[in-house]
Amino acid sequence: MIEEAKEHLILRRETHLDQLADKLKDERVRRIIEPILMGEDYEGMLRAEDIEYVEDLGLIEPVQRAY
Repeated sequence: MIEEAKEHLILRRETHLDQLADKLKDERVRRIIEPILMGEDYEGMLRAEDIEYVEDLGLIEPVQRAY
């Protein structure tokens, strides 16, 4: 179902997908989004400032931080 949904979005040429593709050229964005898309374990490998930047772009939901 995921593959089918992905293909459907690609064929519809959703603007947000084009924007995401452009943002993935930014190393800060790629470090956060790539492991998520690949299904890799990224816990503890991410920079807080990169997470905040990607949150500010609206690409991920804000992360609950322990203070």
